[in-house]
Amino acid sequence: ICSPFIDKVLMKRLALLSCSAERSGCNLCIVTRPESAHELMAVLPQRFARRHTAVVVRPTLHAKLYVAHGRRACQSEAIVTSANLTQAGTRANIELGVHVAPTSQCGRHLFRQIHQFSHYLSA
Repeated sequence: ICSPFIDKVLMKRLALLSCSAERSGCNLCIVTRPESAHELMAVLPQRFARRHTAVVVRPTLHAKLYVAHGRRACQSEAIVTSANLTQAGTRANIELGVHVAPTSQCGRHLFRQIHQFSHYLSA
């Protein structure tokens, strides 16, 4: 999950997602700006934040990217969008995004590029 701004309501949902990641043996990486990272760390359960959830701080972050990397390639998908992870960004604002699934040769190529970029951001 890559969003410069995350509001308190969606931070609580990320905390629940962190718990789900722990239970299912998955990892969660959240890339955000310092302000959101600080608030997010206060909301995340400490035992999950250390083991299965990473919060990466990028002070100049502007990209909004949401990637789910499935255990099988056909279960993966990505959304590249203008929407921040806020209630306004997900419900009220007029935003534009592209959903990418690796279901064709072109889709696989684009998904690989997005996935590589997400690794760069989270490093």
